[in-house]
Amino acid sequence: MLIDPCFIGYAPTDQWEAAEWFRLANQLVNRGITHILMAPNHPLDAQFPVQMDEWVLTLQTLLDRRGIPLRVYGSQLIPSEYSHFAYDAQHLLFADLNQRYVLVSMAESMDFEAIHPTLFALLKQDIRPVLVQPERAGTIDSTILTTLLEQGCYVLVSSQSVMGLNGPDAKKWAWQALAQGQVHLIGTVSENGDVDHFPDALAVIRQRLGRNYHDDLLLNAKALLNGDPLITQFQLTSARWRWPFSKR
Repeated sequence: MLIDPCFIGYAPTDQWEAAEWFRLANQLVNRGITHILMAPNHPLDAQFPVQMDEWVLTLQTLLDRRGIPLRVYGSQLIPSEYSHFAYDAQHLLFADLNQRYVLVSMAESMDFEAIHPTLFALLKQDIRPVLVQPERAGTIDSTILTTLLEQGCYVLVSSQSVMGLNGPDAKKWAWQALAQGQVHLIGTVSENGDVDHFPDALAVIRQRLGRNYHDDLLLNAKALLNGDPLITQFQLTSARWRWPFSKR
């Protein structure tokens, strides 16, 4: 079982063709992916959770009819600029049926001071934010990240960043957080089916930081879907990276 815990894919309002969906699904399967959490970027909308449930059912039915061995689950990647979303929790589309986790996109130009009260408000409601691609925010240093983790947030780094496809800064941030055991999930965060880097990123993590950490990342993806507690204490084989923000 190989789960992609953050595949952006399609939103219910997107224009799409069944042939394109089959091509994309086969590409995922060919890279060993068996389950995806489809989480399109979408602001809060009272109708979106219902639309997404129907949409996922439509996509899964098409796959089943073709015999394509891929399971699809629906969620939502909430743009970080929607700083009021904690107060509209009834409109959130959670990552799991237990309504424990929400995926929050950390935009490249994110104002941390603006979003932090929202994250705290979610935590007070026992809703756990999964911060998606914080390596691309450019405003989260080691002190801020440690604070967020201590408060109960989790981190999902994209496999593209691990492999250096999002630029050197994102790659450096990702690997330094990985080396500190501060990354809980790896996902493609892919819109167009570019998933070739996903198993490669996991393989490199296993090579550099050990099988235990690699396996725990895979277990966390399953726990996210099930609404179970995520592993937060990791056993790493090696840690040779330092934060660029730390003083020597």
